[in-house]
Amino acid sequence: MDAEIGIKRIPCSEEEVSEFFDRMTSVQKRDAYQFAVKCSAACLADAHELINEAFVRMCDGRRTRLSDNNDLFPVLMGTIKSLASDRHFVTERARIRRMGFREGKGQAWRRRTRRRSWEH
Repeated sequence: MDAEIGIKRIPCSEEEVSEFFDRMTSVQKRDAYQFAVKCSAACLADAHELINEAFVRMCDGRRTRLSDNNDLFPVLMGTIKSLASDRHFVTERARIRRMGFREGKGQAWRRRTRRRSWEH
């Protein structure tokens, strides 16, 4: 839709994203964190992981902003929402939790089967 009305989108640069995070107001930080907490209920990441990954993706140019607007707050919020709804985005902590859960489940299963085999 932006292309239809002639608004150009450009990738975010690392410098402007760093400056944006440095000058975020406490209200913006609070709002972003609260939004990330709500979004984290629908995914395997917590709020801090969503915000950190959003920062990384904005810095490396994967996210774009409107060329006529320097406010990156809507880009941050959109990136957090996008990450939370991306079923392929799994954080390192979630991978570790999954591995530990599977190993623990396997060990408990082995103990139960050993006990049963001893009873017979």
